[in-house]
Amino acid sequence: MQTPHSNPAHLTAAVGTRRPASFGAMEMAELCAALRAVGYTALSIPNIESAAHDTAARVPASVATRDFEAAASFLHDPLVGLHAGAAVRPRGALVHLIMSAPTLRDSLRYVARFSRILIDALQVRLVAEDGATLLRFDFDDPQLAASRHLLDYCLLATVSVLRGAMGDAFRLASVRRRRAQAAFDRDEHLRLFQCPVRFAQQEDCLVFESRDLDIAPRVANPLVAEQMEKLAEALAGRVDRKASCRAQVEAAVRAELAQGLRAERATIASRLAVSQATLARRLAQEAVTFKQLRDAVVWELADVLLSNPAVKLEAVALSVGFSDAAAFSKALKRRTGYSPAQVRRRLRTREQARVY
Repeated sequence: MQTPHSNPAHLTAAVGTRRPASFGAMEMAELCAALRAVGYTALSIPNIESAAHDTAARVPASVATRDFEAAASFLHDPLVGLHAGAAVRPRGALVHLIMSAPTLRDSLRYVARFSRILIDALQVRLVAEDGATLLRFDFDDPQLAASRHLLDYCLLATVSVLRGAMGDAFRLASVRRRRAQAAFDRDEHLRLFQCPVRFAQQEDCLVFESRDLDIAPRVANPLVAEQMEKLAEALAGRVDRKASCRAQVEAAVRAELAQGLRAERATIASRLAVSQATLARRLAQEAVTFKQLRDAVVWELADVLLSNPAVKLEAVALSVGFSDAAAFSKALKRRTGYSPAQVRRRLRTREQARVY
């Protein structure tokens, strides 16, 4: 039997005018996959993957808390949130931003700055304290704040992402938990976090020695980080209705590209809730056309992707709205006079010059 939120077609509308706390659809899909990995399959939204590619889709966060409670009961696992956090395989703009940041310190800043992309009621703060740096987690929604499993999940999922980004160089000094220690807590917390864990504290936070924050992620890349930060800003709603029309269009184009779609004028006008004529008129007032803006965003992203030798040419082409590598190569040669391989070499040389 379907639950009220089991049809992804209704996800975006589910937020409604009261704006209850919500997950991004992609993040909910990741959570569901993590729960499946630990043995729970009776999910509220079994077909969530079909909506996960829509960056605008949101899922009521109550769905997650309900699934966690059901999973804990079914699996007889009071630490199901931690176990799901250890099993999660995150993706998306924020994960790529964390992995491409220059240092762990920058990665933590991005977690704090863009946490609401994941759960809009999640507040993550970066706090300095006597030679240590704290990443503090809170929810501004009472229902979510009361869910121990969801907080467990957020803490360990964050550690999983950071550990994946930093590799063997990643170190946590300690973890602080508000809740009192239960009989089942100590050994499993120690195993999963791989550091001392203190209970009955005033906050829930990950603690880092400040001297450890200058390590670089394994695939740090300033060009990728720059592009992913812009995309994260767009997803977080940092470019609002008071921004220039140009900024709004650029953000909307990036959001379309994040879904693997070519940004068309009609689609962007619809995203901004204006007619195509109005969009053209407002851009003309800023002395720019839609095509100029779209091309600038597309080729900026193409440069970033081409600078990473691990990204195949076909993936680059599809990520910037071309049908295949041949069409992209032809357009790139027409624009720059160089083949993709030549552009890759030039971009790599430029990036090395910036680093050194």
